[in-house]
Amino acid sequence: MTILDNNFKLVYHTGMFKHIEGGIAGRIMGNDSLSWIRDTATALGVSGAVFTKPDGSIKLVADGEEGTLVEFVKEIERGRVFSSVENFYINWSDTKNLGNFFIINK
Repeated sequence: MTILDNNFKLVYHTGMFKHIEGGIAGRIMGNDSLSWIRDTATALGVSGAVFTKPDGSIKLVADGEEGTLVEFVKEIERGRVFSSVENFYINWSDTKNLGNFFIINK
């Protein structure tokens, strides 16, 4: 906090940066789902990666400001590109300083 004079205080704070790892299982619409997740992350300024696992589920890792990651998770939960979601999980931890957001093709 910076005090400019006795009557005015300038308060600023930087959001906490966090890391999430998550998975989505259910009826998933292939690469469209991966592109939608990447585009959503990019629009929000989230960095990380997303890919399809051998069992067909989606794995994602992401870094960003905590509030932005909460919005990102909410967008995924709404699941506009998923016909049905059977399982969705997110684990939170300290940031891993990831770069941009990528689709990893295995």
